[in-house]
Amino acid sequence: MSHESFWDFSLRLYRLSQVSDTCLTLQNVHGFDVNLLLFACWYGRAHGAISPALLSEVLQFSTHWSTEVVRPLRHARTWMKGELAQPLSHVAALSGVAELREKIKAVELRSEQLQQQTLERLAQECLRTRLSIRDQSPAPGAAAIDHNL
Repeated sequence: MSHESFWDFSLRLYRLSQVSDTCLTLQNVHGFDVNLLLFACWYGRAHGAISPALLSEVLQFSTHWSTEVVRPLRHARTWMKGELAQPLSHVAALSGVAELREKIKAVELRSEQLQQQTLERLAQECLRTRLSIRDQSPAPGAAAIDHNL
């Protein structure tokens, strides 16, 4: 069975009906880091329950990355969108703002991809060090996803 990368899994899942709207609501209204939710699903489907050690590393990295990189980019992009919608705004009158906003959007997406690649690398490192130890945690699948969430 071939291994689906976390990024590919996220792109496939995000294309499903209502997933993108739900993710955006969780992100924008409730402040969720959607990459963490997607990671819990991907890891549960592919590997099973997330160990406490891995969860700690994932949360530590993601919190810092999101605070320092993703959220400032998202804030700038969404602020510009609002300003562009105001016809009398000085920002809307600036030439090239819409183009700049699109570039920021691309950088924001790339920053989320880098976050996901790091989370996948952390997962692989954890799986390598776990060796063949078996515990009572759920096997890969729906029960593990539920456990991880």
